[in-house]
Amino acid sequence: MSTNSPSEQRKSRLPNAVSILFIFIVLMAGVFFIRKLYDLAYIAMYLPDGAFAVTPVVNYLLAGVGFLCMLGWAAYNGMFHDIEKPKQTMLDNEHQLDGTSEPFALWKKK
Repeated sequence: MSTNSPSEQRKSRLPNAVSILFIFIVLMAGVFFIRKLYDLAYIAMYLPDGAFAVTPVVNYLLAGVGFLCMLGWAAYNGMFHDIEKPKQTMLDNEHQLDGTSEPFALWKKK
């Protein structure tokens, strides 16, 4: 017999549903993306005026790959581990600044 309440069971199913929906959306986007690349290759090779479309698409693909590399680098270096720390640091700095009697007192040389 499970001791989990119904609300706890719903909470445990939510990440699974989100993961399944995410995988479905990514797979569908991948299928349509590959289809558009195929259409682009067909236009560039077989239509006489179709080569004009290749340069902008290649530029967008290179920019997208660059952003994907930056996202991977950030994740690899642990920049998403503690996403609450910048907020807390900002609030601590604001509290410290509000506690001073004169503006910019923290930056004055002593």
